Amino acid sequence: QLEAFVVENPDIQEAVVGLAKHLVFQDTQKAVELVAHVKAADEMAEAAQDIRTIAELRTFENTNGQAGDAETAAGQAQQAAIYHRPDVGKKPAARARGR
Repeated sequence: QLEAFVVENPDIQEAVVGLAKHLVFQDTQKAVELVAHVKAADEMAEAAQDIRTIAELRTFENTNGQAGDAETAAGQAQQAAIYHRPDVGKKPAARARGR
């Protein structure tokens, strides 16, 4: 439904970026194409750049063809940046000694 809405309303950046967020791990190239027109001065620029960054990270793979650290980092970046979960991917704070 969102894809149909974006086709009919390509000028609504919130919808376009929302669709790109949904697609970034399923169809990375399409997600990048969707946000290609979002400029640095636009309201959705930061979210669009997050999608571009995730797409860049997803291009790296280990030589054996399995996803590597870059893809793990990309998944964490998606959770942190797109879904506003800054706690994802961070190590727990060390406990204070002597307690």
